[in-house]
Formats: sequence, structure tokens, C-alpha cells
Amino acid sequence: MNLFHYLNYGLSAILVFVGAKMLIADFYKFPIVVALGVIAGILAISIIASLLRPRKEEMIATPMPIMQPLAPSVEQR
Repeated sequence: MNLFHYLNYGLSAILVFVGAKMLIADFYKFPIVVALGVIAGILAISIIASLLRPRKEEMIATPMPIMQPLAPSVEQR
């Protein structure tokens, strides 16, 4: 789950779609191919978005380590 950080949003969108599909099932019948296409599309978009946009923690540059002086300082001599 750390790699696909937008997958939670994709799965919640799939649950909303399936719930709405169940609510309107008496009025309109979705073809199975269309429903599976919507689900696959939502999954694909969430995975691709996760790969293209890294997490905010990953985007922040890590601080440079403190460099040790090459020559001993005056206090060390």
C-alpha cells in the first residue's frame, strides 16, 4: 500500500460506483462489460496516479549530511 498511495481513493470510488449501480438496478441495467470497464479504469487511474505523483514526504528533499572538514581545525591541533 505504500507504493500505491492513491489506491485507497480508487477503491472508495469503486465502492461508490457499485453502490450507485445497485441502487439504480431496478431502473437501468448496466452491461457487465461497462461495469467491469469502469472498475478497471478506476483501478488503473489510481495506480498510474500513484506512480506519477510521489507522496509529499518523498518530494521533500532530505537534508544534506554535515560534512566533516578535510583538515583538522585549530582546536583539534
